[in-house]
Amino acid sequence: MPLSPTKRVFISHSHHDRAIATELQTTLAAAGAETYMDQDNIQAGDNLPKRIRDGLNWCDMVLLIWSAEAADSAWVIREWNSAYELRRRIVPYVLDETPLPAGLENVVYIELKDRQLGDSNLLRSIFGKDFVPDSTTLFPGHWNVTIDAYGLVQGKYDLNLRQNGQIEGDSSIDENSQVAQMMRQMGVGGLADMHVPVHGTWSYDRNTQSLNLEMSASGFGQSTTERITIQASGREKNAITGKDFQGRTWKLWRSA
Repeated sequence: MPLSPTKRVFISHSHHDRAIATELQTTLAAAGAETYMDQDNIQAGDNLPKRIRDGLNWCDMVLLIWSAEAADSAWVIREWNSAYELRRRIVPYVLDETPLPAGLENVVYIELKDRQLGDSNLLRSIFGKDFVPDSTTLFPGHWNVTIDAYGLVQGKYDLNLRQNGQIEGDSSIDENSQVAQMMRQMGVGGLADMHVPVHGTWSYDRNTQSLNLEMSASGFGQSTTERITIQASGREKNAITGKDFQGRTWKLWRSA
């Protein structure tokens, strides 16, 4: 759950970047933040400078969505300068290669690719490094994974999905699977207990709500690479169940 008190975030953006600003607003609201954005809080006939000043006085921090369009926007420049004068914390969210303005060039910023990693850096920047997710929208962390290939082969993974999109962990054969039983009958049951190192990369596609894993493992005299796109069929707290495009069932749940 988000840390208390509730975080209040002013979202500064160019109207060219409104689509992603709205998406980020939804992400923050789902995590428990209150947000202030012009399309929601400023109406026709309002005194625009006053309403912006009210929003900046109200907020704890400013999420500055930065791009070439933002750099050319007089209103965005006014907003972040006013936030700077009010000593509000400014969190830049960089969409392209446009350099941050003078005064913010040494501020740690978030990159657009964070969207592919469950917005982990964004949420921790807003709520603090100890923020703990209340759902699977924030993917970094340790996961237990099982795979059922048409009821014939069951495998297990212990994976660490790192914030930078890397995967580290190990895999093994489920001791109760048919393959493990066959190995025992053949006198090579020890192989069923082996743990094989795994490494790879992961990303999350918000448009299709799919978790993409690419993992390589070397063991049992061979190397294998898995490319998995899990289409989530149902979500619970800190758990995902879905099928990949090969029809195999994957279950992921956070390690205790």
